[in-house]
Amino acid sequence: MAIGGVPHVGVWVLERCSDPKFPFRLQIYRGERPEPILSFLVRDRWPGANQHIFCLREQRATAPLEIGDEVERVPVVALHRYGKRLTVILDRARQKRCDFQIVEKAYKVPEPDGPTTYEQIFWFTQTSMQQRRPRGVRLHSSAAPAEARVRIASDERYPWSFGGLSTERGPLPAGDYALMDGHELVAVVERKTLEGLLSDFSQMDVLRHRLLELMAFEQHALVIEARYAVIWTGLLGRPATRGVRGRHRRVLAGSVRSP
Repeated sequence: MAIGGVPHVGVWVLERCSDPKFPFRLQIYRGERPEPILSFLVRDRWPGANQHIFCLREQRATAPLEIGDEVERVPVVALHRYGKRLTVILDRARQKRCDFQIVEKAYKVPEPDGPTTYEQIFWFTQTSMQQRRPRGVRLHSSAAPAEARVRIASDERYPWSFGGLSTERGPLPAGDYALMDGHELVAVVERKTLEGLLSDFSQMDVLRHRLLELMAFEQHALVIEARYAVIWTGLLGRPATRGVRGRHRRVLAGSVRSP
């Protein structure tokens, strides 16, 4: 399903429930499956800045639950699991990127014949990731629609020039530029300088969220603005010199594997 050109992979549903410590139930559905892929009891509707929310699996509730009114239902544009972490990106302007981290901890004094570990689940957001820590490219080509125009993100300060193509300013669900056909987004492009990319490596969780948003579109690209000479002369550190078939080339140590 897709609305406004943004493809959806599932649905996020938040409801009120009767548990005094966990007053909300959060369920995430993937595709057309009738059963949720996760169902958590949570303490708030969304984590605050520099905070995380402790979650409990619904089946571990200690008392029968009464499910109340639906608080929100939001399309999901990306779901991705990294080991014990699940990344979720929602189709809305604010409060749209978050992670769930599942941690197994050992009991200090386990009960005889009982489990030796217990589970903790934490829900946190891009804002908390940024405050806790000091932003393979796949390219597609396709014929442009006859009436194509380029939408430039409203916050892009120094936009590219697109020759004869008409352009407009406006909000984008992902990336910095989009090829538009009417109201449909045909392709999206994220633009980064090399320095900006290196800075983003210090916030890998945030960068991963941005790239997942980009990958939600079939036609997408990440463009890094840098000269080849910048890489080959070792701008990022002292270059290494390696012999290749009787010649020498200068490469960033560890960044290029010799054939």
